[in-house]
Amino acid sequence: MVTLDLKSMKISNKIITSGVVFAVLSMAISGMNMIPEASAHISPTGCNANNLSLNISQTPPGVISDGQTINYTVTVSNPAGGGSCDTTAVSITLVTPDGVTHKLCDPTQAGQTPANCDFPAGTADVVYAPVSYTVNCPTGPVITATATANDKLHDSTNDDVFSISKALSTNVNCAHPPVGGQILSMDASTLFIAGVSANASWMVPTLIAAIGGASATAIGLRIRKKAN
Repeated sequence: MVTLDLKSMKISNKIITSGVVFAVLSMAISGMNMIPEASAHISPTGCNANNLSLNISQTPPGVISDGQTINYTVTVSNPAGGGSCDTTAVSITLVTPDGVTHKLCDPTQAGQTPANCDFPAGTADVVYAPVSYTVNCPTGPVITATATANDKLHDSTNDDVFSISKALSTNVNCAHPPVGGQILSMDASTLFIAGVSANASWMVPTLIAAIGGASATAIGLRIRKKAN
């Protein structure tokens, strides 16, 4: 017959539990010792420049009319050379003239371009899909779109969080041309000149015929008077 010593089993369990806790703590401390020093935030080693580039362009160029669509394109890069430091978790947005914010790269979401919205030194141009905006007058004589990049720069023992913004404005023509041509001033002299100019082709022959007819009538009357 086997007799269980419950008291001894409790003591053994306590010893085992203590051992597990000690092992976990030892692993945690060991892991802490393996964490890179703060100098690892400088990436790549020896970098000393913030060369992140943010650009915005639009098509078509020039003055935009009411109802016309503008396409805004944002390009981001972090060129190699010149001491470029890595940038990570770059949040890129475009605000169209109507105040709507379009997220082009969101580091909190999966499937971003580039991955995790990281732009290490040497990242070539990343051109994001154009964002369309249709002008809806009245909007004022000028409309503006703004591109922004918020990111983390690995340039020192303390990563710098900074922001780059670039605005792009264009003139808008909200005037609607009247049907049939240009509206003229309504003063009397302008109306007279406009009327003469528009009808000169038929008014001149008519005036000549009228003058000729009047002259013939006058001559006929004089002949009759002499005959009488």
